Amino acid sequence: MSEKVLKIAFVMPWYGEKAPGGAESEARRTMKRLATAGYEVEVLTTCIRDFHANWSRNHYRAGVSEEGGLVVRRFPVKRRNKPLFDRINFKFMQRQAVTAEEEVTWLDNLFICPELYHYMGAHAADYIFFFIPYMFPSTVYGCQIAPERSVVVPCLHDEGYLYSRMQKIALAKPRVLLFR
Repeated sequence: MSEKVLKIAFVMPWYGEKAPGGAESEARRTMKRLATAGYEVEVLTTCIRDFHANWSRNHYRAGVSEEGGLVVRRFPVKRRNKPLFDRINFKFMQRQAVTAEEEVTWLDNLFICPELYHYMGAHAADYIFFFIPYMFPSTVYGCQIAPERSVVVPCLHDEGYLYSRMQKIALAKPRVLLFR
């Protein structure tokens, strides 16, 4: 009997060849190197264009595509409460006290993508999940689906979000934290 070979899935808030950002660039380089080395690599992401886009808007079509030699699975986002998010985000950015309830509300309104989590739960046995970066719901909620198969590449910054209760819980869940 042969052992099942697991796919590697990079779980990210957004993905694209031109998506700006250090975490995004690092993930693209790493995925391409892994694919070149013969690993089966997929991207699990939302339909959001990039960090600067409207996080309630599906820029890309949901579904599976091949982009730059990688399989990309995109999941639609739902409308979020941006004014509520902005109010709590301001508190984080100013390092003001944020209640546990506000933390959950903030996280739930970064972007809303239940189909991503449903897919991960239904297919957890097929993957090793790499989550990048730390602060988004795709990482916080995603790494709780199959913590034994989860690696978080946090890309930490000294910012208010890092010190939240939700992040402390999420960063304690995965099997591996990977720092570069």
